[in-house]
Amino acid sequence: MKKLKEGSFTLVLVLVIVILLGIIAYTLLIKPAINAFVVAEQNKGYTQGYFFAVASLMQQGVSCQPVPVYFGNYTLNMIATECLPEECLQPNQLQVNLS
Repeated sequence: MKKLKEGSFTLVLVLVIVILLGIIAYTLLIKPAINAFVVAEQNKGYTQGYFFAVASLMQQGVSCQPVPVYFGNYTLNMIATECLPEECLQPNQLQVNLS
C-alpha cells in the first residue's frame, strides 16, 4: 500500500512539473511568436491598404474629373494637375507689403 502511495505521489508530481513547463514554454516561446506573426500580418494589410488607396486615386484622376476624397464629415475634391489649363499652373504674383 505504501509503494502505491509513493508511486502515485511521484506521478502527480511529474504531471504538475510537466504542466508547469508547458505553461512556461507557452508564455515565453509560443505566445510571443504568435503575437509577432499577427503584428506582421496586420502591418502587411495596412501597407496594402495604403497602396490600394493611392492607386485608386491615381486611376480615377486620369479621367480629368474631380475625385472626391472623404475623411469623416470632410470632403475634398481632387483633380490631377495635368488636367488643368496652363495658366492655372503659373505661380501667383501676389505682392505682400509688410511695412
